[in-house]
Amino acid sequence: SAEAPPSGRSSLVAEVYGNSLFVFGGYNGTIVLNDFYEFRFEPVTIPPSSLVDDMLKLMNNPVYSDVVFLVEGKQVHATRAQLAARSEHFRAM
Repeated sequence: SAEAPPSGRSSLVAEVYGNSLFVFGGYNGTIVLNDFYEFRFEPVTIPPSSLVDDMLKLMNNPVYSDVVFLVEGKQVHATRAQLAARSEHFRAM
């Protein structure tokens, strides 16, 4: 049979260690509790971040650009969001 879940409580002590969450004691509004629970998590694999690669895809990309500069006769594509994030001048526009 499944164990009953812990009652609602405040002032508890909880800690994540390894693949488990440990909960001890607390106060349920009526009595001070001294029970102990362990909740096991399924291991999760977190993929490596692709943020930098994703941001690089926006640089000088005519598909996503909304601004084009002409620099030494060559077009340089940019997005307003990138310009605003990196330049106080463009942020003020």
